Amino acid sequence: MEIQRGAKGMTSQEHFQELGATASCTVRMGLLHQKAKTSGADEPKVCGMKGDAWFGSVKTCSSLLGYGIESIFQVKTAHKDYPKKFIDEKLKNMPGGVHLVLKGIHEITEEKLIAIGYRYNSKKTLFFVMSPGAGSTRPGTPYEMKFPTEHENVGVRMVDRPDAISKFFMHSNVIDKHNQARQFELHLEKCWVTLDPYFRLHTTILGMNVADCWKVCNYHGLFNGRKVNYYSNDEQLMPIRKFSGLLSFQLLSFADCLKKNSDSSLPITILMQDDSPGLVSSPTSSGQRQQSLRTTSSGISSHTDSNGVVHFPVAFSPSKGARCGIKPRRCAFCRTEGKANSGGWARHSCNVCNKAYCCPSARNNYRDCFRDHVEAIKRTTRRRLQVV
Repeated sequence: MEIQRGAKGMTSQEHFQELGATASCTVRMGLLHQKAKTSGADEPKVCGMKGDAWFGSVKTCSSLLGYGIESIFQVKTAHKDYPKKFIDEKLKNMPGGVHLVLKGIHEITEEKLIAIGYRYNSKKTLFFVMSPGAGSTRPGTPYEMKFPTEHENVGVRMVDRPDAISKFFMHSNVIDKHNQARQFELHLEKCWVTLDPYFRLHTTILGMNVADCWKVCNYHGLFNGRKVNYYSNDEQLMPIRKFSGLLSFQLLSFADCLKKNSDSSLPITILMQDDSPGLVSSPTSSGQRQQSLRTTSSGISSHTDSNGVVHFPVAFSPSKGARCGIKPRRCAFCRTEGKANSGGWARHSCNVCNKAYCCPSARNNYRDCFRDHVEAIKRTTRRRLQVV
């Protein structure tokens, strides 16, 4: 992996002098991917590459084929040596589902290439360049086109397309997942509409940071305690909007905790297996080893009972005129278990049950009565009413 620093910043990279910035970047990625695929094998294996219009050009496709890498790319602006004008004129005024296939030989590398013009509707033509071994030009999975009917219903029409293009669009959706998550799933720019350009830029930067944190948490397996394939439709992957809500709640709670306890060290936030925010306590001054505890010192941890109801602790508000701040109350769980005499002073209450429960802190030896209370709730079965 590498960071692109523009044409001038990439002049010292490999293959730049003969291919340029974009094509050399794609070739380096292809060679790196080919090396990873062929490591430990006796004979080199041919691997394929697919890319959108940023990567796509005749020079890129022919250069990859020279290293034995089959590829297919979409072509838009980088159409040098590509018969874009010819295909556009031939497919003009054609209906959707029509495609044109051209074969040719690159004049420098002498590699055989295929150019495809595909018309998925009556207004726009898509252009592709591919190597002969990258796919087939025979009919593949058709494109499902949806349109409003005269009765304001959703009509569906199947549009034919080559098999290589069908497989290209099946995988092209994962090329730019970061921007898709930021623009179409989180879409802060649409939620916070403004005419202030600076606020608009800050909104975009904030969305990029949230998407980065979301992907990093998934990479380290913090969702459901295991890593999830980002490019699959796995339902275990937490939605980015839910993640942004948890992240915002934790940051706001930490800001309040920092105002009240500016001298104490703040714990580190992580996401536990049940998609609820938890905390890892920071090391103590006496050198004790770090303990992984589900603390709710700032009232941000939540638990789900057996009925699917989410419980979260709410800190008591300070009493009027109280000099010592928040006045603690007797823990309902400790009183039930007969442990009221050994402590049992709570500073939080359950939002569902409206009773006081101990949350982990140094004052009560990290007793977590709130979690025990939620786990002790029995599952309630509802009888199905007979419908007559």
